Amino acid sequence: MKYKPYGRTGLHVSAVGFGGMRFDITRPVAENADLVRYANACGITYFDTAPGYCNDQSEAIFGEAFKSMPGTFRVSTKGMPTEFDTATKARDAVRRSLDRMGIPKIHFYHVWCLRKMEHYELAMRKALDFQHNWGLLVGRKASADACVTCGKCEEACTQHLPICKRLATIAAWEAEAKC
Repeated sequence: MKYKPYGRTGLHVSAVGFGGMRFDITRPVAENADLVRYANACGITYFDTAPGYCNDQSEAIFGEAFKSMPGTFRVSTKGMPTEFDTATKARDAVRRSLDRMGIPKIHFYHVWCLRKMEHYELAMRKALDFQHNWGLLVGRKASADACVTCGKCEEACTQHLPICKRLATIAAWEAEAKC
């Protein structure tokens, strides 16, 4: 199996991933979980799911598999800004996913189903609301440059990502866009 960096996260994942959108839900959960473990034993380390996949059973199947995975693995899941349109809903969805999969963290979280510019704008606005509600931007202007000096996100990041450096880049893009 070949392994590649996942963006600039510092994490590596298998070049082939395992998506949980098409499990055969007529089969028992344990049988589907065996497929996940087999894939991991063959070197696959990237596993993708989402709330709602397979009639809302995908995360439970992965959860069963993750109880006894033979190797290391990384998990990605996602949410739609139109469904999780408040920070509370987004946090609840992430907690629900963590509980269902029985894992301490989600390695990669994607905002998906951005079919219109309004969806993108909603996702970006809600991301800033999310930061406000977590106390990351309390009393500050809601933009990337305001977040750069805070540093709370970097302190809390279990993956030790250079979040402030990346936000500085985004702040520069925001400043360019205003010109």
